[in-house]
Amino acid sequence: MSDIDGQKVKQKPSILVKLNRSMMLALLLLIFLMADVIFYIADNSKTHNAQIQRTIAQGVSHVLDGKLETYQKLVQKFASQNEVKWILSGNNVNEAVLWSQKHKRFLPDVIGLALVDTNSQVMGNMGELRVGQACQEDIAAFTQGSIPHLHDIHNDHPPLIHFDVMTRVLDDDDSVMGVVFASFSTQLIQDALDNMDDIPGLIRVYDQNGRIIASNNMVAQEDWLSTRLPIAHTSWQLELLSPPSGLASDFAAVFILILVTFITLSLTLIYFVRRWIGRLLGELINIRGHLYAVLSRDESYVPKEPRYKETETILPAIYGISGAIQYRQQHLARELETDSLTGLKNRRFLDNHLYEVQGALRPEDINYLVYLDLDHFKECNDRYGHAQGDRVLQTLASCLSRHSRQDDVLVRLGGDEFVAILKGVKEEALKAWYERIADSFNQRQKEQGLCSGLCTISAGAMLLNNELMDIHLLKKKADDALYLAKNTGRGRLVIYTETEAELEHPGQYKEQAKDA
Repeated sequence: MSDIDGQKVKQKPSILVKLNRSMMLALLLLIFLMADVIFYIADNSKTHNAQIQRTIAQGVSHVLDGKLETYQKLVQKFASQNEVKWILSGNNVNEAVLWSQKHKRFLPDVIGLALVDTNSQVMGNMGELRVGQACQEDIAAFTQGSIPHLHDIHNDHPPLIHFDVMTRVLDDDDSVMGVVFASFSTQLIQDALDNMDDIPGLIRVYDQNGRIIASNNMVAQEDWLSTRLPIAHTSWQLELLSPPSGLASDFAAVFILILVTFITLSLTLIYFVRRWIGRLLGELINIRGHLYAVLSRDESYVPKEPRYKETETILPAIYGISGAIQYRQQHLARELETDSLTGLKNRRFLDNHLYEVQGALRPEDINYLVYLDLDHFKECNDRYGHAQGDRVLQTLASCLSRHSRQDDVLVRLGGDEFVAILKGVKEEALKAWYERIADSFNQRQKEQGLCSGLCTISAGAMLLNNELMDIHLLKKKADDALYLAKNTGRGRLVIYTETEAELEHPGQYKEQAKDA
């Protein structure tokens, strides 16, 4: 109690004082408790080790199952495409082969990709699509529904050891139209094991015939414990061999060590208790800093290594969870800013990025904002269907990506409207770029038979500079130039700086060209 202005004020107790008072009693009890714990752990060490090892093995199995589930979902996503249903409904083998070749690049570690009709027939040359005899047998069994699909390993050709993933394609009435088939290299399983550096032991994955298909680089000792369990949704087995984590067998030495520890702690705990608390608070501050970096999306932040054994497992776990959250945030952000049909950036990305580009402009920079629009696209959709219209949009996106540089920004606003931000290009280079895009697009339309080559590209461009900072006005001027291009013959590029006089009243052009 203290006296302040004649009033009694109760002081808050110090945690250090309480620790000092409790220390002697706690340490006296420690020696007796530890003796009981040692004998108890000795009796239960084998059971404890087995439980720990099984928990680790289940965690590894869950990771592998999650990886397989990711590939299964990718194949299921293909099965839901309207293009796939259209190909299967028309039994168009050529289109099926083109589809397989085009979509293989979206699947990492893929070996074969094919569409299968309701008669279990692969649509295309099996050799070219990399569908082997064993795969054909699995396809037939899966189509008929006579066996469960357990990702059996095919080892017919050792350089191409793989497993199959299949999913049925259903129409609007849930009737089976066919099957999407994909085969993946077992290298992806090996890669997953190679990334598990923190697993204390040897991991092996066996196929349905007991053959090892993947293993990490550990070397097992004779006294290591073994745990074996199945991997969910497969016919595979996982084996984990790891060293026992029991206490030392010499109880007398352990008992003496406890006595020495007791004496040492009795003499030094008071001195070090403050330092321990301070350092523990430092670890907590490190955790807070890491979580704040995740919240603020600060990718430059590098987490500190844990300083103590007690936090050696806690901090990596927190870092792992926060890293997963950060990855999901980044993945979601990419999805929100990407057009699903063409793979280009979308309107959300353009609105954010255009401010960054304009804000970073220097007086000597020459950048162009280009609006592009397909001519006669509505007529193409009406005459040839939306599926072919989508292919036209994808073809234009492909031409833009192929003939633009890595620093250029390519966006699909929606419908048949696209935007490009070309950095560091002069007017002549801009015109040459447009000609390359237009020529490539026309050629590929004719090669693929898209809408009988009906569509052409109209474009309007506006020079970006730091004198005009109104983003909405910049976009309006580029849009006005686009509508002038459509109104004066289509299939051409109009640069705003050449047409300011004609664009003083652009509304009439928009009204005339809005259905083009």
